Amino acid sequence: MTDAAPPSTCDTESKAEERAYSVGTLLVLHCFIASQISLILNLWEAIVYTIMPVVIFTNAVELVNSAPLFASLCIAPAMLAFGGIRRILRLAKTRLPPLIYMLTWIALLLWLPVICGEGLRRALMEPVLSSTPQQCRGSVDLFESMQRKLSSDGFRLPHAWVIRDGQPWLWSYRSLRFEPAPDWVGAQLFSDDCPLSGQTGSDP
Repeated sequence: MTDAAPPSTCDTESKAEERAYSVGTLLVLHCFIASQISLILNLWEAIVYTIMPVVIFTNAVELVNSAPLFASLCIAPAMLAFGGIRRILRLAKTRLPPLIYMLTWIALLLWLPVICGEGLRRALMEPVLSSTPQQCRGSVDLFESMQRKLSSDGFRLPHAWVIRDGQPWLWSYRSLRFEPAPDWVGAQLFSDDCPLSGQTGSDP
């Protein structure tokens, strides 16, 4: 008959298993957050986060500070949506594995503000963009705006642009409107093809 293991040995093995499970869970969560950052921002930011997790907070602060009003308008509906989804998740908590439950929460925290921001961007830009001929306007989504700050060829890449009466206007997330940008070098690439160039047009 085999003797039972001493209680101290069982406790040690149990604690080791708990530590291994905790470390494994943290690694899965860390890799999951990195994968979401690569989708929202880019692969480079995901790699930096993997090495220095604190970068997720510094990036968030930088984005919020660059356009505080826009960020507030994104966060407010995200919190409302989050509150409604939270009730559903609480009901499903007993049916979901703990890890899946945590991953769902993390995904919501990362994606809800961005999705609300993209909806807000469309709502604010669309009235001006839709009333401007296609050759005289351009825009990028919020994801790309967050990903890039300076263009590779040295001039500013705008979030959105329109040309009215030969005058370029660039979108500002800080003021939430199009602002005149007479020095924008990129206007030279589009003004010749824009039918409104040299004609009288209203300000955006």
